[in-house]
Amino acid sequence: MKESENDVVSSICQWLEYKPQYFFWRQNTVGVWDAKNQIHRKPPKWCIKGVSDIIVLAHATVVFVECKTTKGVQSKAQKEFQEDVERHGYQYILATSVDDVIAAGL
Repeated sequence: MKESENDVVSSICQWLEYKPQYFFWRQNTVGVWDAKNQIHRKPPKWCIKGVSDIIVLAHATVVFVECKTTKGVQSKAQKEFQEDVERHGYQYILATSVDDVIAAGL
């Protein structure tokens, strides 16, 4: 069975759920589906393109986790978001599994 990006996100969120020292959430960046017009509506004005899939408050800091399959690649917006995060001194993890998150120190 082929693993999807959503499978990676779910497994990492499930793992984080059992770590009471972390406060985290899944950041949904897809526009809301408009069934009447059969389109995704544009996100609100201040939504950031490329924001990571999971945001974790940990050890008095913020960690941004972008989830990909082993064959997945970051979009241009995701790479730019990563550069902004790291330029501001925060941790950004590009994860293909829970093991990547653990190896990064979470």
